[in-house]
Amino acid sequence: MQHSHNNAAAARKRKFMFFPMSSVIAHSSHALETAKVLRARGHDVVFAGRLVDRGRSRMHMIEDNGFRTVHAEEPNFEYIWDAILKWGFAGMYFEFSRPRKWADFDAIMESQIRAIKDEQPDAVIGCGALTMSNSAYVAGVPALNIHNAYMIDFVLRYSYFRFWWQWYDWNFLAPQRRAVYKRHGIKPIRAIDLYRAAPLLSPDIPGLYETCAYFHNAIQIGPILFDIPAPLPEWFGELDDGTPNVYITMGSTGSFDSFLGRSYNAVATLPYRF
Repeated sequence: MQHSHNNAAAARKRKFMFFPMSSVIAHSSHALETAKVLRARGHDVVFAGRLVDRGRSRMHMIEDNGFRTVHAEEPNFEYIWDAILKWGFAGMYFEFSRPRKWADFDAIMESQIRAIKDEQPDAVIGCGALTMSNSAYVAGVPALNIHNAYMIDFVLRYSYFRFWWQWYDWNFLAPQRRAVYKRHGIKPIRAIDLYRAAPLLSPDIPGLYETCAYFHNAIQIGPILFDIPAPLPEWFGELDDGTPNVYITMGSTGSFDSFLGRSYNAVATLPYRF
């Protein structure tokens, strides 16, 4: 009986491979907290991402929590972010018109495919990682994504946004993917179709908004909470003086001049501390 129980437990054990957008805390932390749950349930977990030191990579945060990491190329989103800070969103649009400057999709996909084939996971999980679904398709491994559904819904719900994105993808990104498909002898498929078909876990509160019907298999799972171990700042005690405190954050992609600076002017006359 014990031998049978051990066999059943072993049969349920799976191997998962995470591909986070390692330059963004939200995507890295969503992957990390999900991986902790899988590890606690006895599954094997490995992360793939940029291991070299290029500015804002959070892969060290993954390693500090005891997870094994392997190298896989990623788009250089720091380059895009610096363009936004320097030139505003006009700079972002300009850089998006020349994606090979910051994202060699051919090299990125080949790197991801190689990592998947080397590790042979039962499934791969993307957290904002571009091309991951495509690479999993080439490698023949199931894929799912963790991403806020409302953000994708904004792009896919309205036909004019879908048209713009499909036009951009067809002209700038698809040619690189088709080269990889041809090299591996795989039938090409549209990236948006792969993304829609993959299960989507949306870390949001059910009932706050509807999940876009454009997805075939999306579910809201509630917030994925994450707390970076850090000491409290010296001024923290000043907050406990009876004045209501309101915390405003735009996350790691918030631009001070475009968002936070404007919010200060809007709330400065209110009787709260922000």
